[in-house]
Amino acid sequence: MRSSSFFAASFLGLGLLVPAASFAASGSAALQHLDSDHDGTVSVDEAKAAADAKFTALDTDHDGTVDASELKGAGGKAAVAKYDTDNDRTLDKTEYLSAVDSQFKAADTDADGTLDARELGSKTGHKVVRLAN
Repeated sequence: MRSSSFFAASFLGLGLLVPAASFAASGSAALQHLDSDHDGTVSVDEAKAAADAKFTALDTDHDGTVDASELKGAGGKAAVAKYDTDNDRTLDKTEYLSAVDSQFKAADTDADGTLDARELGSKTGHKVVRLAN
């Protein structure tokens, strides 16, 4: 059945029809980019280091926070609503890295403290990739 090779995914409030194989391929590509020690997995420290650099790039007005407009492609309004602990409608770096940590733990299905290509290629792993890559 053709529809079994596709599934609906919702990212950033947009309904996307994404081939299941795309997540697996993106998991391998993300692994190559995020695996700074080249051990075949991504640790939470590697994900946070990449996310730290991405936060700096996203903070286009250099005020130390990112708002929903700066977070397009990395969570947008949904990320701000979920991780904005001080309710200022922005995420500071601590809040942003907390989002990475939370999504990382959710994606680590085997609870080994690392993400492999399969986990990075999952729906939840893809959220880590969007925040860190």
